[in-house]
Amino acid sequence: MLTGWRQVLTASMVSGWTSLSFVLGHYSSLGYICGVLGSSGVYALAFGIMGLLPAPRVKRP
Repeated sequence: MLTGWRQVLTASMVSGWTSLSFVLGHYSSLGYICGVLGSSGVYALAFGIMGLLPAPRVKRP
C-alpha cells in the first residue's frame, strides 16, 4: 500500500500528464492524438533525464 506522500506524487504526475495532454490537444493545432503523444514524450524525456541524476549515498550502520 502506498504511503501518503507517494499517493500525492502519483496523483500529481497523472493529473499533470492529463492536463498537458488536454491543453496540447485542445489549444493547439496538433489534435488530441498528437497531444497525448507529445505529452508522453515530454514526460519520458523528463523522467529519463531525472534518472541520470545520481542519488545521494546513504551510509548504513
